[in-house]
Amino acid sequence: MASRARRNRPPRETPGSSRVDVSVALPVAVIVLAGLVVAAVLLLFFDPSANDGAASIIGAGGVPLAVSALTIQMVFPAVQAKTRLRRSFLWWPLGVLPVGILALSVPGILRDPEYFEGVVGGLGATLFLVVIGLLLGAVAWFFVVLPVALLVTAVGRVLRGERPAAAWFLVPLGALALDVAVLLSATAIDPVGVRGRAGGVRTVLAILGATDGVRVESEPALWSARAFWLVALGCFAGAWWTARRAARTTVAPDAE
Repeated sequence: MASRARRNRPPRETPGSSRVDVSVALPVAVIVLAGLVVAAVLLLFFDPSANDGAASIIGAGGVPLAVSALTIQMVFPAVQAKTRLRRSFLWWPLGVLPVGILALSVPGILRDPEYFEGVVGGLGATLFLVVIGLLLGAVAWFFVVLPVALLVTAVGRVLRGERPAAAWFLVPLGALALDVAVLLSATAIDPVGVRGRAGGVRTVLAILGATDGVRVESEPALWSARAFWLVALGCFAGAWWTARRAARTTVAPDAE
């Protein structure tokens, strides 16, 4: 009887917790199923060996990356609010998604087993891409999904008649401009024969105008990268300046 009473007793509340558990299983399930549809198109209807296996890489690695990033965004509000979150959603990205992608990769591997170095090798490579994609989803969330979500939130606040601080727009816009700048820099500049830290230094110098020791793949892309670097720096500087100005205007009345 005592053990039954303990089982029926409601969970003890802790400071900062909520009585009602929050579940994100449904939206995460929708994200995973949509990702499996995209993966099915890439893995079943495209030649797995064409373009250096681009379709296979995107289907097995890119889809889990996107699913992981969007799943983190679904979880983030509950974590930020310190709300108890049911963990039943985890089996969708960590169970259903890997098994589904492995199953979808089998027909392509059987079509061209030599390219994948055998069925076992193909399944192992696919599983490796899935794991890497899931892990890199956190990076994609921080640099892409989170800025977009913050920007959408800021626009929504404006539509509701509120006046959010300028940083609500400047910080996510700066982050997105930074993403584009990095991608354009990587495609526009190739440090000739240089790798590691020295290659990064030469890339930075090339963006600043010193192109000695690098091969410029595309001048338009290089100038576009420079423009996006300036936009990113301007947004971050503007966010810092507006925040500092707001702090000064808040402190001034208190001092009086």
